[in-house]
Amino acid sequence: MLRKLNKNAENNIIDYVNWKSFMISVFVIGSLWALINTFSDGLFNLVHDNKIPWTHIFLFNYNSFIIWILITPLLFYFSIKVLSKNHKWYTIVLKHFIFASIIAPTQALLFLSFDFFVQNNLSLWTKNIPYPNYIMDFLYLYSLEALLKYGIITGLLLGYILYIKNIVSSKQKADLEKNLAQSRIRNLKHQLQPHFLFNSMQTISNLMHINVNVADEAIANLSDILRFSINQLNNDLISLNEEIEIIKKYLSFQKLRFKDQVDYSLLISKHLESEKIPALLLQPIVENSIKHGFETSGESIKIKIEIVEEKNEIVIIVTDNGPGFMEGFENKPDATGLINLKHRLTYFYKEDFEFNMTNRKKGAKTEIRLPK
Repeated sequence: MLRKLNKNAENNIIDYVNWKSFMISVFVIGSLWALINTFSDGLFNLVHDNKIPWTHIFLFNYNSFIIWILITPLLFYFSIKVLSKNHKWYTIVLKHFIFASIIAPTQALLFLSFDFFVQNNLSLWTKNIPYPNYIMDFLYLYSLEALLKYGIITGLLLGYILYIKNIVSSKQKADLEKNLAQSRIRNLKHQLQPHFLFNSMQTISNLMHINVNVADEAIANLSDILRFSINQLNNDLISLNEEIEIIKKYLSFQKLRFKDQVDYSLLISKHLESEKIPALLLQPIVENSIKHGFETSGESIKIKIEIVEEKNEIVIIVTDNGPGFMEGFENKPDATGLINLKHRLTYFYKEDFEFNMTNRKKGAKTEIRLPK
């Protein structure tokens, strides 16, 4: 993955375009362009006393426009492809220059050929010159003119694409913000669900009869977990160090709850501790390991959390020695925590992240890659 604004962005822009309105607009603009050029060329000929029929001048300009109207959708698609790669400005210019060096002579050749055919058949041709000579004499000149028109048309198209891109981006941002707000509420409900609280209180009640100090520690851990979950409703990003502290409390509580049948180890690169990540990123993954590991099999489970840096990415790996993931588990109704997590990652990183859950020979592995 680790994709930037590419295939999806390209499809979003193409899907947003009303192609009927787009082609009508191209037709209207091109027609006005042809009329303005006709008027300009006609006045020039009048001033210089050139005996060239207005019909010939109009068809000459309009024939050029007809070829451009056929080429414009291709230019539009090419411009979307280039912009969707998020290249530097000079790379975009270079790609367009290379493409223009192909399109311009092609347009000139098609235009000259088409105009020669139309004008001859309508007996409006004012030059007594064979077709091959005509093409050889004027191809270079009209290729240069086509380069200029390519620049003008592409500039208008790029402006239109950026306009669409801004609208699509704003809509996606609004949708993602809405999903984030809903995700936060669902996350709170998930944390405070009666099943979790009931089991937690039952665990503490049992510990009170065994070891008051341990029960007191469990109450403190549970209190910190719930307080942190509520406080993070209005926070977007926290440091990795804060995230690690709360997951330690969560795992410590689970160890008490399941009588040390849940164990864990943590490995985090020191220089990453201050890096910011979405709050409560690890908790749903760890909870999933316990739920589908220990609670399903009844066997002791060991969870290992590693956080390292690779190629300027934060790599979070959570592994366990449980029975692994069941097929399609991530789409089940009780996978709320993981669904919320994916929503939040999409909100913060768009598509610039990886989230993979796989089975190992013994146990499951969840890997998240985030840009620093």
